[in-house]
Amino acid sequence: MTKRLFMKYLLYALIFITLFSACQRILNRGGGHLPTGKNTRNSAPTGEETDLVKEASIKRYFLNVNGDNRTFLVQLPKGYDPSQTYPVIFFFHSIHGHDTGWIKNRGVNEYVDKYKYIAVYGQGANGGVWNIGGYYPLKKVSEPNYVMEMYNWLKQNTKIDARRVYAVGTSNGALLAHYLAIQTNIFAAIVPISGSLYTDEMKSNAQPTAVLQIHGMQDRTIPYNGGFTKYQYTFLSAENSVQTWAETNGCNAQPTVTNLLGGKVTARSYTNCKSGKPAILYSISGAAHKVADSIDLDWLFDQVFSFLAKNER
Repeated sequence: MTKRLFMKYLLYALIFITLFSACQRILNRGGGHLPTGKNTRNSAPTGEETDLVKEASIKRYFLNVNGDNRTFLVQLPKGYDPSQTYPVIFFFHSIHGHDTGWIKNRGVNEYVDKYKYIAVYGQGANGGVWNIGGYYPLKKVSEPNYVMEMYNWLKQNTKIDARRVYAVGTSNGALLAHYLAIQTNIFAAIVPISGSLYTDEMKSNAQPTAVLQIHGMQDRTIPYNGGFTKYQYTFLSAENSVQTWAETNGCNAQPTVTNLLGGKVTARSYTNCKSGKPAILYSISGAAHKVADSIDLDWLFDQVFSFLAKNER
């Protein structure tokens, strides 16, 4: 073997050793996740079914739902007392989101502590995409089954006020809040933020549900004025979405219109409902899809929690 050939083989060996060591370091750090698609988003963490730790904190739990291992976070509020009964809020993230998003990006956990709720932060499957019925090209998962499993798990592990169970969602999570209110019968009220009903979604046997829909008037993702979108759904306009709920709830045909927050918010309130469940739209002037970026969060969450407190099954 010539000296030049020997040096060539030695160089190849050094390159191989360097690459192998780098890969091993990545794996040791837990960074060896495979990308899940075009957006290279990692799947949700997995683990075995777990029992609730009955203390004031936020912890991750797992449940098997139709053969799928689903994860979620549960927050028991500060001062949590296992002997007391608490209302429950389910929070649902936007598309490709994470169950931690409401906590890290919006700090909603502080309001949960303030108003003394049990909070559940759901995690969408398929890279964080909620199945809202209709067109859904990914692996079919049942979000109503997922939510009902969490709900029954809570009933077994805590003392919840079944008359006061709520759903709050943003974007894809807002669409899920609508869908769950139609497909299940556990929610007294929902707050969809930046999400409307899609055409033919409402069912004749849907349970009347109090609705506070919050929508930016410059929203182009789920258009304020409705229409067909890149997500292959045709959405009702924000105003028609709430009017549909008003009809389901047996409310007055015409809303009462008021201005809030110095005129930045227009409230259209359908009241005097036979069911006792109002349907209200907050139209946010100048706001795009990410409403929270255009409005005072303290004001927004105080409005949300005030609305929920007024409505029970």
